[in-house]
Amino acid sequence: MAEWIGRQKEMNLKICLNNLRRKKLTIKNEEEERRERRWRKRKVGSGPKACGAILQ
Repeated sequence: MAEWIGRQKEMNLKICLNNLRRKKLTIKNEEEERRERRWRKRKVGSGPKACGAILQ
């Protein structure tokens, strides 16, 4: 079950990143993206709330 939740988080993050890319708000380069992703993992939970936090 925990594994499935982890997979959901990963999918949500990918969806969020794709949405951001589509909106051209992103992401300057891969290194920065990697740093942001690491930061998000610490700061942000899962699900739509996480997506909202990323988008703000």
